[in-house]
Amino acid sequence: MSNVQREKKIKSLQGERWKQIETPRPTLKMDYYVSNMGRLKSVSKSDKSEHILTPTADSKDYLKSSVKLEGGSYGLYVHMAVAKYWSKRPNKPGYNKYIHKDLNRLNNKSSNVVWVTNEEWKEYVRARAKKYGYVPHRRGGKPKLTEKQVIQIKKHLAAGRMAKSKIAAKFSVSHTQINRIESGENWSELKVEGFTPVKAGSRTAAKKSNSKSVKKAPVKKAAAKKAPAKKAAAKKAPAKKAAAKKAPAKKAAAKKAPAKRTTARKKK
Repeated sequence: MSNVQREKKIKSLQGERWKQIETPRPTLKMDYYVSNMGRLKSVSKSDKSEHILTPTADSKDYLKSSVKLEGGSYGLYVHMAVAKYWSKRPNKPGYNKYIHKDLNRLNNKSSNVVWVTNEEWKEYVRARAKKYGYVPHRRGGKPKLTEKQVIQIKKHLAAGRMAKSKIAAKFSVSHTQINRIESGENWSELKVEGFTPVKAGSRTAAKKSNSKSVKKAPVKKAAAKKAPAKKAAAKKAPAKKAAAKKAPAKKAAAKKAPAKRTTARKKK
């Protein structure tokens, strides 16, 4: 903050008015204000000097400034502050969302940030997607991919060096979305050099042919495994030897027979 050039009083634009912003936690050295023209400023608690903040656009083009509160920094979104403090909200049920009327998220004047119903918000999402070439997300209708991202995806698909699962993870979309781009179902109007759509049917047929060839190969191995069964049968043959060994037991019984003759001699 020491490098920031502060002024005793910021000159307001024509018709510009200011309101102090309530933050979720107490501020440190500054209080923060939002104007009906979509500007933010900080006012020093010690000397009341002022400074116009310079918000930056996030990945979705919403302008925000990082301000210091007790316990850490806080992202202050311009359009949210304008909607809360300056946009007129109809005193009717259902007006619970706000949009940029001209579809430009960088224009945060109170006349452009307006409260709408859920149905009007859906119409706004469709209109913005059509204007900027976004593909609406299924659940919320929010844009998922930009034209620049789709070009990169098609280049990855054309190169064939990255798995589609990794491409999906890189751009935070589903594997199905990548398949639709590959087949030309989505973003077919966006031409990329070296990329040719692959129909889903041809991709499935290729998978089936590969799976059949893989399944047939192991059959020979299974037949080969059965061959050692003969060896197992051959091992059973020595059982006859075991039976032959039992035969001498009769000779032993024969040796006991003469004992009867000795008893017969005693009777005489």
